Amino acid sequence: MIEPSSILVSTPELDSRDRTPEEEAFHRTRRMFVRRNSTLIVCRPDDPRSHEQWFEDEQRGILKGVPWNELLYTCVRGFFNRKGIFLFQATPKNKWDLTPLVHEQAPSILFALGLMQSNPDLNPPLGMRKNLPVFGGMNPGAPGTLWLPMARLDLVGP
Repeated sequence: MIEPSSILVSTPELDSRDRTPEEEAFHRTRRMFVRRNSTLIVCRPDDPRSHEQWFEDEQRGILKGVPWNELLYTCVRGFFNRKGIFLFQATPKNKWDLTPLVHEQAPSILFALGLMQSNPDLNPPLGMRKNLPVFGGMNPGAPGTLWLPMARLDLVGP
């Protein structure tokens, strides 16, 4: 279970790298998060980076001392946007896979997101719509295209 006191919001150094305008818009309209041990870390809104870029940049911040590739392969991460909450974990075959750990940790991640959503003092506010569908894994597509989730999980967001 994620403890309410262990919910963090990171501060980004914005980095848009080489993306199409559509990719840039997607990245800016979703909000990333990662669960590490019993802590849920949520990236600030309007952050155009990928998880890899975020983890790499945060090695001098809240993820200090943790190699970014270790986070990809040992932690459940994801994002939410107006369409849903998406959870995944990197495996050797897919950086956005649906794993047993995703299934195991999904309820506590949703619980922590719910706590954040209901916290009037959170700055910036989480800004997540209520009762979003929850998806596991992503099927990578061509650059600039919408990637589809592997499965809809039998869960509903807070």
